Amino acid sequence: MSEVIFSAIVGAVISLVFTTVIELWKGRGRRHLYGEWFSAVQPVYYDTEKWHIQKVHIKPTIFGLVVETMKSDGKLQWRMYAKLEDRTFLVGRWKSLRPGSISNGYMSIQISSNGNYMFGHDYGAAVKHEKSDFGILLLGRSRSDLESSWKAMSRGVREMLPLSEKIDFH
Repeated sequence: MSEVIFSAIVGAVISLVFTTVIELWKGRGRRHLYGEWFSAVQPVYYDTEKWHIQKVHIKPTIFGLVVETMKSDGKLQWRMYAKLEDRTFLVGRWKSLRPGSISNGYMSIQISSNGNYMFGHDYGAAVKHEKSDFGILLLGRSRSDLESSWKAMSRGVREMLPLSEKIDFH
């Protein structure tokens, strides 16, 4: 019986180490993700169209990547637990780090081809029927990369047409 438990523990540890090595391998290279980034967000739970700009830090962990805001007065405090998907997308859960806050949700971020900027959405847990809570999230290595992120995201915006406007593909 103890041999079975020992084998299960060894298997779990090997699996965790293997997964960690893969995540670290995927995060390196031309699109090196680790380190300090500028972020701009139209916050999900705040009724404003203005941008909130602050620095975040991306670091590897044994479970994937962590994106976390750097502490500064008057800035948001959140952490994203991310996985790198297909070397192009960072996806994962986020939560507020403010004491007593229950704000949480999901982020999906696309990495640019040169790896200098990222853009995507910040989804919050919806609290009302037929209402969505989402914001825009931009990341850049520098302030000019943040501008490139804004340009890429602004060019991808589509008008929401009524559902009666439809097309069939053959």
